Amino acid sequence: MKQFNLIIMLFIFLLGSTYSILFYPFALFKDQLKDLNFWRNKLSEHQYSTIILGDSRVYRGINPSVFKDSYNFAFSSNSYKKAYLEEALLRCKNKCQIILGVTPQSLTNYQGIDSFIKYKQIYSNPIMYSYEILRIIFPNFPIYGSVKKEIKKIRDYKQKDLLAYHSNGWIETKPTNFNQSNGEHFYKDSFSKDKFSQTILKTLLTFIRENKDNVDFYFFFPPTSKEVFAIENTVRLSHFHRELIIGTLIKNGAKYINTAEYHTMPTYDGDHLKSEDASLFSSILIQELKKIKEAP
Repeated sequence: MKQFNLIIMLFIFLLGSTYSILFYPFALFKDQLKDLNFWRNKLSEHQYSTIILGDSRVYRGINPSVFKDSYNFAFSSNSYKKAYLEEALLRCKNKCQIILGVTPQSLTNYQGIDSFIKYKQIYSNPIMYSYEILRIIFPNFPIYGSVKKEIKKIRDYKQKDLLAYHSNGWIETKPTNFNQSNGEHFYKDSFSKDKFSQTILKTLLTFIRENKDNVDFYFFFPPTSKEVFAIENTVRLSHFHRELIIGTLIKNGAKYINTAEYHTMPTYDGDHLKSEDASLFSSILIQELKKIKEAP
């Protein structure tokens, strides 16, 4: 019986390997591994003088190379929950500065999803990480999805945006497709499900107050398209009072990096910046930060 099971396992392994070699583009396999390793490295506990926090608009939109000894510790669909903030603090070197990218979504519950915890469970756990690698090596086993799904993935890959994964936590995007309406539809749908959360805001304010003696806190609003900006500032949709948020964060010990002239910028999908605009805004951000520090 054991010998029979061994033969079956070997057959499945060879079948999966043959499929992967014949039908699965090596470039797609390579890029998926890059993505996997990028998020795994992001969770390694290196320490920096500047930590940049936020959601996907930050990890795609801020190139931390403009700051000395810095890291972009932002995650997709992320909000300012306690576990995430505490993890960020572990990466602070001595008296560091934490720069908060504040979006309306970063102050919601994101439909109850604890994005950072999800990333940590997958990429910090050796078993889960190995499972993710197997999903890449054997993409078409019944346990992982249908043939049609994998064929669609390959077709989508051929038209996908070009991504560069940087060791400083930034994902640089060179888009091949532009669709501004994506962001509009997403945010209208998102705000119908997720409202501004006083609990998340209180968690962030408590974190700032408790650590402001050892950490310099700054915050800014990541740019977005004109259409999404209008949706975010329609209070009946987002419940996000921008001026009230600014005053509350300042009152609790954070300093505002005012980039109001750049609250809207060209995006490729309604809310994310392409490579050159991300670098441009990052340069603007550091210039405005220097003004705050040089002010009497």
